Amino acid sequence: KIKDEVENYFRYPLSLVDPKRLNNFNPISWWKYHCEKYPLLIKSVRYYLNVPTTSVPCEQIFSLANIIITKKRTRLLPQHVNMLVHFSQEFSFIPPNTFIFH
Repeated sequence: KIKDEVENYFRYPLSLVDPKRLNNFNPISWWKYHCEKYPLLIKSVRYYLNVPTTSVPCEQIFSLANIIITKKRTRLLPQHVNMLVHFSQEFSFIPPNTFIFH
């Protein structure tokens, strides 16, 4: 069933979207209008198009980045900082001073 919905979604003709309004296209409004057509897919859409109502997640990431980027680590490349932030969020459930790699 979900496979059928995904295939139907990808077959949706973009020509139905008014080209004059394409610059102001609002995906949330589109999904609100089409949610009954894609009842299973809308669950994922609600998860991925969700906008946090607070700035807490954003502030946590900046706080975490400040912990990672210290005076001794000022030469880290941006992609390495991104990886460290990502990994520290993914492994936040692991107690401190636990060695993952031996």
